[in-house]
Amino acid sequence: MAPAEADPADYRPEADVERLARYFAQRYGGDDSLLEARKALDPEVSFDLPAFEQALKKWGVKVDNAVELFSHIDVDFSGSISVEELLNVLGSPVEEITRREHQRQRQEVKRIFEGLARSIVEKFGSIEDAFAKYGLHGTDSSLSLAQLGNLAKRLDIELEPGVLQRVFNEIDEDNTKSISVQELQKALMYHIVGFVVVEVANFLEQKPGGIVEAFGEFIAPGSVPKVAPPVLPGAPRVPTPPRLPVGEEGVSEEKFLKVLRQLKVLEHIGESHALMIHSALKPFAMEDFVRRLQEEHRVASEMKKRQKEDAERHEKERRRRLAESLKIDSRPRAEKDRCTGCTGWSALQKTSVTHISK
Repeated sequence: MAPAEADPADYRPEADVERLARYFAQRYGGDDSLLEARKALDPEVSFDLPAFEQALKKWGVKVDNAVELFSHIDVDFSGSISVEELLNVLGSPVEEITRREHQRQRQEVKRIFEGLARSIVEKFGSIEDAFAKYGLHGTDSSLSLAQLGNLAKRLDIELEPGVLQRVFNEIDEDNTKSISVQELQKALMYHIVGFVVVEVANFLEQKPGGIVEAFGEFIAPGSVPKVAPPVLPGAPRVPTPPRLPVGEEGVSEEKFLKVLRQLKVLEHIGESHALMIHSALKPFAMEDFVRRLQEEHRVASEMKKRQKEDAERHEKERRRRLAESLKIDSRPRAEKDRCTGCTGWSALQKTSVTHISK
């Protein structure tokens, strides 16, 4: 009996990866199964989702959620799984699988937020106008889960039910089972200008003393630490823009432009982009903006570092597998040299490669 389809909002891939790894161990031979699989499988083979689901059926591997497992393996969001991607996941320790899934879900939500924000601006002009299309007006208006799904469809963004729930939960911070105008703005508006904020952060970080020193005369002394504090476990997976309590005006547009002009930032990003930042983040205090710049620079740096570490780890693993493969391949050749009359080696040479899809 097939296991019940797991809710993608709560999906954990460890059990499915273990089931698939067990199949490969049985088919390709114990501890060296992945090495043997790499030797036997065509590296040019890749699967889209329907092909992957069909392959699972042929292999007799029953998983909790094939769609989410595919997304976990397809970490680069290419829409297809290569043999290398598949075997890399099957060879990963449990803690690495957990880390990959956490990273994937963060990236998935971030990509959806970016898509929703971009489409809302293109099709409606603003989040308020998008709400108005549903006849919802004022700060007390809210969207249900179904209405959010319909809005996404109108924005040409198709979401699986569980993924929609995951996105909804991320936006519904107060857990009221509905999304207010303010919550949707908080979740999406920053993504409209996020890339510009990263540019500003990187530009100012290169100045002597970094971001905090650059804003020294515009913020209260000691109000922002020069080194951003580490992110604590359980912190929000998607950064949210700084917000002042309702009723507080924050930094005016005029002052914001003046400060960025003095810091030579406007020469780098242009006034129109600066106005977009102010509009998306207001109301905010200058100290909050500095902290946001620090956070964005830290996140971008960590992502760059992580990508470099992943590339180095994959290259190290590739070289290790190559060395093991050459070592294993040398044994039959040595045996052939010792016994030129052995028929087993000749038969091995004629053995056809078994493709993963069979």
